[in-house]
Amino acid sequence: MKTREVIILGAGLAGLSLAYQLKKLGIDALILEARDRVGGRIQTINHGGTTLELGATWFADKHTHLLSLLNELGLEKIEQDYGKYAVYEHPDGQSQLYELPPQTEASYRIKGGTSQLIESLKSELGSGQILLQHEVNTLRYSNDRIDITTNKGTFSAQKVINTLPPNLFHKLIKCTPNLPSEIRSLHETTHTWMGESIKVGLFSPRPFWKERGIGTIYSQRGPITEMYDHSNQSGYALNGFIHEQYIQLPREEREKAARMQLSSFFGKDLIDECSYVEETWKNQQFTYAAYDNDVFPHQNNGHEQLRQPLFDGKLYMAGSEKAIAFPGYLDGAVESSQIVCDQIQSDIKKISNNI
Repeated sequence: MKTREVIILGAGLAGLSLAYQLKKLGIDALILEARDRVGGRIQTINHGGTTLELGATWFADKHTHLLSLLNELGLEKIEQDYGKYAVYEHPDGQSQLYELPPQTEASYRIKGGTSQLIESLKSELGSGQILLQHEVNTLRYSNDRIDITTNKGTFSAQKVINTLPPNLFHKLIKCTPNLPSEIRSLHETTHTWMGESIKVGLFSPRPFWKERGIGTIYSQRGPITEMYDHSNQSGYALNGFIHEQYIQLPREEREKAARMQLSSFFGKDLIDECSYVEETWKNQQFTYAAYDNDVFPHQNNGHEQLRQPLFDGKLYMAGSEKAIAFPGYLDGAVESSQIVCDQIQSDIKKISNNI
């Protein structure tokens, strides 16, 4: 069993951007990913060139870590078009059309889909740096190294970086010796961003909502709570969220309810022409694990102790929930990877100075 210098757990945005940053330092980190794909909570569906996001999507000018990475990789942003008008549905089912005020802050998407960022990062890494369908079960720290047991074998590393959401890490991976009790408690009470989200989208052969100047839908009734124009130069789509209480229904029932709701705004014939897609992130075993107690949105996201290296500084923690500025967002995933990269670079310098 060969000991690697650095092994990263998870090939989402945090894991891939961290491997990319480390490669610039001359470190070829190995990434172990449980899924059969890269991207984590980023999932772009492509329908004849029209892209639709079932995972993380939007960002703003304040998200400077993400914007810097996009510029470095040569990726473009496009501004979200909210339309001139929004449909607002009241709790009693009555709907009205109202003119939107000017946006106080622009919102953006990545041109070509958020997956463009994932694929760009992946292309920067060397062949064999990412191993898919490797589910990590245990981390054992001894003799100044960490042994990693997966469903497909055992690995060893001088440094390990976990990018899994804290509660998922707590539930799926057994650590020996046990992590401090206060850290375990913090992990299991940290909210997993997007964990309860149900993303929904429709591909349409024609932009019937845009023809009426509509780019936004808000509802206090549901099942769709908010939805936005997601069209691009290749075609037309709508993208939004279904209320989390509808997780209890079968997919077919959610689709039926969503189509019925949209039909009340635009007419059944137009909605029947649309193709329906969705993703229930709560059902993704490598994203979400049930909490033992009630956890509120953003609870403990950004907590300083989530960034604390463990196992005598051999186990690092990255991932969006652990960021300082915008934990839970795309920007947070990038920032957290830079924080860990700086920690590792600092550790390398200390070792070099002591030689």
